[in-house]
Amino acid sequence: MRYTIRSPWHKSNIVALVVLLCLVGLAGCSKKGPAGRQYDHAVDFRTYHTFAFIKQDQRPPAWLEHAVEYSILSRLKSRGFEPRGSEKADLLLSYELSRKQRKVWQRSVNSRGVPTFRPDTFQREALLILRLRMHDPKADKVVWTSYAALPPTNNRAKTLARVDGVVARMLRKFPP
Repeated sequence: MRYTIRSPWHKSNIVALVVLLCLVGLAGCSKKGPAGRQYDHAVDFRTYHTFAFIKQDQRPPAWLEHAVEYSILSRLKSRGFEPRGSEKADLLLSYELSRKQRKVWQRSVNSRGVPTFRPDTFQREALLILRLRMHDPKADKVVWTSYAALPPTNNRAKTLARVDGVVARMLRKFPP
């Protein structure tokens, strides 16, 4: 006599669970950090045509500063904005780079080949947060703020390449 074990899990439920776990796993492996924006909805951005950078007291290393400014400059010029001196600009741009620590859980594989995450196995990873502000000098207020995380790397060339991608994500919906 043959006995079968009836399980509440049907084949379609198992397939759906496997697909869901794969999607969650792929989302966790994404190199893109969080990005966001805020802007003044009452402002008509069609009135802005020129911009200028404001130099800040706390500045990043020169190679990173040039990469950020060049990327912002090229993105805004492609949208029809022209760089000007700070006295004649419609928008004054300022940006800052800050360092933030985050926990990254270490993944290990048990004896059966199943990935496991243990709470005691994590390392700290430094993220660079790039925050861009656009200030209207005539109205004397900030009209656009955007931020994004720059994934960490020890390679300067990779960092430079990632800066352009981060700035592209930050300015993707500018002007609104």
